[in-house]
Amino acid sequence: MTAGGWQPCDAERPKVCTMIYEPVCAQRVDGEVADYASSCNACADVSVTAWHPKTCEE
Repeated sequence: MTAGGWQPCDAERPKVCTMIYEPVCAQRVDGEVADYASSCNACADVSVTAWHPKTCEE
């Protein structure tokens, strides 16, 4: 885990994610943040560099 609770996405991105809904806040390469349904869904997006285990508004 990195500073501030951000966890980096692995180099090998997931191709399939479960339908479990555990929302996370993800940080994109352009510096923007966005909510995703899960850390798997966040890291499946190649523009995401890291995720945090709560929504962006929390």
